[in-house]
Amino acid sequence: MKFDQAINFDQGAYDASPLDAVSLRQLARDVARETRATPVTHQRVEWRNGGAAPVGPATEGWIVETEIEERQSDFQAHYRRPSTWEAGWLIFLTKSGELLIGEFHRELRHSAINAANFDLTHLQDSRLTCLDRRNVNDNPIEVERGRYYYKGLFRLVVPRKGDGLRDYLNQLRVRTAGDRLPHPPRSTYWKSPEWRGLRIRLCVVACGTLMTLGILWLASKMSFPTISSHEDVQTFMPDFPSLYSASVFSSIISILGTVLVDRFYRGSNSWFFIGFVVGVALFLFCLPWSRLDNYGGLMFSVGSWWWAPIAALVGYAASAILPAMREKNG
Repeated sequence: MKFDQAINFDQGAYDASPLDAVSLRQLARDVARETRATPVTHQRVEWRNGGAAPVGPATEGWIVETEIEERQSDFQAHYRRPSTWEAGWLIFLTKSGELLIGEFHRELRHSAINAANFDLTHLQDSRLTCLDRRNVNDNPIEVERGRYYYKGLFRLVVPRKGDGLRDYLNQLRVRTAGDRLPHPPRSTYWKSPEWRGLRIRLCVVACGTLMTLGILWLASKMSFPTISSHEDVQTFMPDFPSLYSASVFSSIISILGTVLVDRFYRGSNSWFFIGFVVGVALFLFCLPWSRLDNYGGLMFSVGSWWWAPIAALVGYAASAILPAMREKNG
């Protein structure tokens, strides 16, 4: 269900509204009888000796809604993938029409998901309003390097008590076969700190690449001497098509390299940009400044055009691997 964060409901009017628990439970029984949504099976499992062992009876029904109250993404050095834990709850409707609640704290390590290490219990009348307030905060706080913490910020999203659960039950009532929610939903890559960091690198590298291509295009229009077109006394550059290709492919390689690094550890964008600046400085230092006007020969090679992007990738990888090595040895 999508709720409008811009609407501010009157807390006083909400508090004064009655909670009709009887009608909510009757609605739940009606929905369980009428919905055509695909049911799921909740089976509590415990992880023993590297495997999942079922515990207790299985329960068939539908997930009404899930809420994550807090979450932490921890890019620990000794795991190939980020270690993440999430805490929250879900509302479950059985085939008999009973409303249950499951409060969970699950951990994601590698690809193993402790997704069902919790029990489902009867949803008391005092909890029938649990969907009246929803978490509207998805912004992380970096509590230390590589460790992000999310804390829920709950806002009133309905005008009367019980309307949140009533709305979700009505949505489940009209769901068709094949429509079902994950159990519970996993955090997506597109909301992760990895994607936010990659997005920043993509924007900066794309702008830098376009600027470089623009400068090269201007240089070509000004007829700068190149390998294919120069006089013996002139200092010349590589051919422009080669520089165009090197600019694009070196940028792509540097970005893809950081994505590969993120599969094992997490680097620092700051060191990515520092590495790029160092590469540019090295490139400028190696230019034949004293012979730029005459008899300088080839000013720089196409290979040296790759120095800055590769130095950026090296800086990013070093910022990820070196702290991991120190932590492992310490």
